[in-house]
Amino acid sequence: MNHLPAKKRMIVTLTVDAGQEAGTEELSLTTATDDTGAQVRFSPVKLTTSRSEVRYRYPVFYVQNYNAQPTEETIGGSLFNQCSAVFDTKKATCGIAKDTAGNLIPYSQGFCCDCGVCQTLGICSPDSRASNACNLFNKYTSASCLRFGPVWYSGYSIGQYSNWYTINVSLSLNTTDNSNGVGSVVNKNETLSISPDRIGASSEDFGVQVRWIGDFNPTEQPLDLSSRMLFVPSLPRDSDRVKNGPAEWMILDTNLVTLDGRTCNKVGVSYEAFSSQGNACRLNPGSCLGSQLEDYRTEDAKSAAAGKRGKYMATTFGDFDLETFQKNTSASKSPYITYVATSPAASMITITISADDLQYIVAVATGIIVNASLNMDVLAASTKDGVMNVRIQNTGAIVSRFAVEVADCSEGVFPVPAQTASIQPSQVQDFAFAILAQDVNYNGTANCTVYLRNSLEAIVDQRLVGFKVSPVDFNNGTQGGTAGDGGKGSTSGSDVQCSSCVFMNLVCSFKGGCAGKIVGNVAFMVGIVVALVLVIRFRKYVCCCLKGCCSSSSSSDSRPRRKRRHEEEPGNVLPYGGSLQQQQMLTSLQAQVQMLQSQQQLPQQQTMYGVDHYGNNMSMYPNNGNMSFGNNNMNMNMPSSPLPIYVDDHRMGYNNYGNMNSNLNGLIHSRSPSMSSQQMNYYGNHPY
Repeated sequence: MNHLPAKKRMIVTLTVDAGQEAGTEELSLTTATDDTGAQVRFSPVKLTTSRSEVRYRYPVFYVQNYNAQPTEETIGGSLFNQCSAVFDTKKATCGIAKDTAGNLIPYSQGFCCDCGVCQTLGICSPDSRASNACNLFNKYTSASCLRFGPVWYSGYSIGQYSNWYTINVSLSLNTTDNSNGVGSVVNKNETLSISPDRIGASSEDFGVQVRWIGDFNPTEQPLDLSSRMLFVPSLPRDSDRVKNGPAEWMILDTNLVTLDGRTCNKVGVSYEAFSSQGNACRLNPGSCLGSQLEDYRTEDAKSAAAGKRGKYMATTFGDFDLETFQKNTSASKSPYITYVATSPAASMITITISADDLQYIVAVATGIIVNASLNMDVLAASTKDGVMNVRIQNTGAIVSRFAVEVADCSEGVFPVPAQTASIQPSQVQDFAFAILAQDVNYNGTANCTVYLRNSLEAIVDQRLVGFKVSPVDFNNGTQGGTAGDGGKGSTSGSDVQCSSCVFMNLVCSFKGGCAGKIVGNVAFMVGIVVALVLVIRFRKYVCCCLKGCCSSSSSSDSRPRRKRRHEEEPGNVLPYGGSLQQQQMLTSLQAQVQMLQSQQQLPQQQTMYGVDHYGNNMSMYPNNGNMSFGNNNMNMNMPSSPLPIYVDDHRMGYNNYGNMNSNLNGLIHSRSPSMSSQQMNYYGNHPY
């Protein structure tokens, strides 16, 4: 084993807080005491440390563009020019959309809704697509077409975060300059900078090496955005949303987004989901197009106006910023998620200082970069495909520690953390670094420098690696496209919502073209007129039923069933003559007329007067067996004795005892003590 000359060193370990300014802490080395108690003197070297604010940085990867607010366009058709949803550019009422390459987009022909019985009768929802297709004046069918608004957002997936800051170690030393023969004192200064991507630095003039050890655990953990997507306004480029930068960014959970456009009510919904929704014609226009970027933005705006915290705008999560790339020929900015940590952890560093009187042995070996190259000739911006492969060889005779750094990259390349490894003599070690080109508009050549440092943080080898970068090929995925005129039709709309038209408000229904409500209102009025005509035409039967003289077919009724006119009954049939009106009156009259007995016996010669169901005068002459209705007489052939008299609603006849049969009970009682007239009342099962 070959022994390299050892140098005397003193190692100081320090912690540096985030945002620590230069001069907050200062280290001055003058003397030290070794293990034996001997004093060791140093040149008066002063060191001060400072650290920038800590930022959490997240790489983003372009996915596709998303429309802020897809909408539905309704195109009406007539009875003779009906809607067509055929996938044919010449026949489809909605037309067929084409992508940027001129290819027809499947399902972009929309779908049709016809005016059916359900809508004509007003049974279905008055605001459904099918109901809107029912316009008695100019519409019989309608086409529902998916259209996309003018505002578009670029969607990005988000990678894992990394801490980012810079630690500066300022060195100061007073030396004597004898070059002019005077021996003047000269102040010598130098600053060493380290960061997560450059973990070591050294100064030969001061004999100082600085090394980054790591960070303590922060009290507040950084955001985990790996399950979310970033949405950045991109079109129109001159719109206020694009100019407002991060204030208009949104961060949504990935479960609120559809990447293939086949799911309704998610960001990214497209033609297939819209045209394939079930029972589309029974649903209201705009169904399947909810929960879009514009909806989330509006919801957060309402929360902010109410003094509440939003859930979707990026400003809710942190102080995000845009990344500006000066060499970008398009002069545009690329999204770059980074925000300042509110409670970052302190960092630990070690400073090794030359001390000739101290013994500190460091195994130092030499090494070389065998190979360093990107895994592809052209790296697409905003993708995860770039990998820098580096192979290192220890050319020394002892095991030694090496650090590999990929630094000084072109603008737009995401910072790359350094890696370290202990390598055996003459052995090689492979390293892989993720190279992320973040400038979405850059088109040209980029490069990074690979540095190899030994255990003294001295650069022993370096190599410049160049590669080409292509800009992002923005696309709208399954959304977007331009549709032709398609079949003939007319765009229709209504300022009046059918649901706001109250019942029998024909003015509102006609103004809004609400066919269902118009038909329902007209049918209701026609029904009322028909019902009134029927009531007037058959008023006598209706009044009779209301008074209780209608027959009942209930099997539970204890009364014997009344005979109908067409049924035969043994016994003497009461023949009578008269007009149809009299017969109808006799048919509806249900009562039992019983002559008063005992003290209410009527003289044989006295005439009884009464009023029938319809208000006609009625008189009965028991002595001659005649009953008079108005001006007409009916011979009843009754005996002269005051026997009970029964009047049936169908016909009258005698039984073997000389009485008339009836199913009802009633009587004629005296209206006055003199019994000069009688009032007929109806009692029993069917009272008036």
